[in-house]
Amino acid sequence: MSQQTIKFVVSTSTELEISVKEFVIAKQQEGLSPGSIKKYEFYLGDFVAWCHDRGIDGLPGLGRVALREWGAGLHGNRARATVRLITSIIRSFLAWCYEERLIDEDLATALKLPKVKIREQRTLTADEFLALLRTCDDDLYGVRDAAIISLMVDSGLRVSELCGLRLDALIFEPIYQATVISKGGDEEPVYFGEATAELLRVWLRVRPGWSPDDTVFVALGGNTPGYAMTRSGILTLLLRRCFEAGIPPASPHALRRTFACLADEAGASTRKIQEWGRWSDIKMVERYTQGLKAGRLYRQFSPADHAQSQK
Repeated sequence: MSQQTIKFVVSTSTELEISVKEFVIAKQQEGLSPGSIKKYEFYLGDFVAWCHDRGIDGLPGLGRVALREWGAGLHGNRARATVRLITSIIRSFLAWCYEERLIDEDLATALKLPKVKIREQRTLTADEFLALLRTCDDDLYGVRDAAIISLMVDSGLRVSELCGLRLDALIFEPIYQATVISKGGDEEPVYFGEATAELLRVWLRVRPGWSPDDTVFVALGGNTPGYAMTRSGILTLLLRRCFEAGIPPASPHALRRTFACLADEAGASTRKIQEWGRWSDIKMVERYTQGLKAGRLYRQFSPADHAQSQK
């Protein structure tokens, strides 16, 4: 993304806006993913607009009181996790300004991150995963969707990685593997098993030869048939399959969490799941699997089940 694509709500190039643009460019240089850059641009743009409405167009106008007023205004109709994300982005900007000596005080310390209760997130059980696959018929859509669902659950692919997966990135010998471009922009290997490999082979045999795109999964209808599927396209097909299977809705990222949970059920260590799923922090894997482990352990010690067994 070039500097020219960075746009904010305020049309005039104020000192604050220029500093924000330079900060975003610095984050791009660090290798922040395009998706993260968009979030930075959006929330920093809102911050610049808020400051502009209060006559703050330069860094010298920023103060601890004003920053706390801005932070307090985030609460209300936003989830605490969203408030935490926005606050962390502005804190990162302020810390960068201090590091670059654009301000004399580390104003990032004026903003505290709200605590967010970690809640168990949606994952699919093995039965739900199989139910999704059973909704996929032998027609073109069904063959494609089955390959998508199985690959995401089997490999832990992110939806952006799935959409960008290219035909020449698939390897079927000597191991089942694909090379993806991670959200950090690096090439990374992901692995899948025999069942997924067979579904992929079937899809590749019937994948439209007229497609001008070299991505593995392409749209079969809509406005861009033959071109790479989009994130919204993947979400739409998944929600439709969940409805047809009679199970609660699940997002593409829920399939990534399902990968971690089903691999844990299969006996893989947390460290290996972290490695295969390419999580930078092992705590993420533990968060995904903690509810599963607790439920599995409880079944062994259910008071009611124990009482029934004593009859």
